[in-house]
Amino acid sequence: MMKISTPRHFFFTNEEIARHPKGKITLVDGTELTCHAVASREGLTAEAGGLRVDTDVAQGGRERSTDWDAVARLFRENAFFLFAHRERILNDSRMFLAPVRFPNNLMLTGAQNMEFPTLGVYIEWWKHHADTLVADDEGYPARVYCLCGSPLSGQNHSAAVRADGTRVTVELTPFIDRWKPFTQINTRYRAAKWLYEAYTLRQVVDRLRHEPVIPPKPAAPVAPDDSVGPIARIGDHLFF
Repeated sequence: MMKISTPRHFFFTNEEIARHPKGKITLVDGTELTCHAVASREGLTAEAGGLRVDTDVAQGGRERSTDWDAVARLFRENAFFLFAHRERILNDSRMFLAPVRFPNNLMLTGAQNMEFPTLGVYIEWWKHHADTLVADDEGYPARVYCLCGSPLSGQNHSAAVRADGTRVTVELTPFIDRWKPFTQINTRYRAAKWLYEAYTLRQVVDRLRHEPVIPPKPAAPVAPDDSVGPIARIGDHLFF
C-alpha cells in the first residue's frame, strides 16, 4: 500500500486566505466558484495573523479513505474521462476540491508546494498547459499526472497515463515547464482545501457517470469583414 507522509500542521496567513473572496475560490481564468464551508471547524484554529490547521483532525484537504493505491488507480483509469468533463468539474467547487493525492516529489525541496493536490488542480494544469499531454515511447498520447525529479538539473522520471489507464514512465523536457505551473496552481488553493467541502474522487466519478458531458464553450463567431469586396469574398469559396 502506498504510504504518504504529511505534515501535522499547516499555517495560512490572513493574506493568503484573502487571495480569494470569502466563501469562494477564483480559478486561473478568473471564474469564481461558490464554496461550501466544512461542517466542522475542528482542527481549524484562528491565530494572530492567520489560521492553523491540524491535518490529523481537520475534515478538508484529504480523501476520507486511506487506501491511496486505490485512489491512484481510480484516477489513472478515469483521467481522460475526467478531463472530458472538465467544464462540469470547473463549475462545481466540491468536485474541483476533491483530493487526488500522489507522491509527487521534487529533489531538494521534497513535496513542498505539491501537498494535497485536488482534481481541479489537475484539470486546470491539463487545460492551460498543453505540454502535459505527451507521446509515450510507443507514440500513444498520455497525460502527465505524477512529477518526480530535480528542479535544478531537470532530470526526472515522471509518470503519465494513456486513455486506457495504462501507466507509463516519461522524461519531461524541459522539466521546469511542467512542475512550476503545477506548484503554482496547487498552492493557489492551499487554504481552500481545508476550509470548504469536497467530494471524494469516487463520488465525483460516480456522479459524472450519470451525467452528460458538458462540451467546452464554443469560440465566439467572427463577423464578416465588410471592407472586403464581394468579388474577393466569393473568391474565398473557389476551389481548384
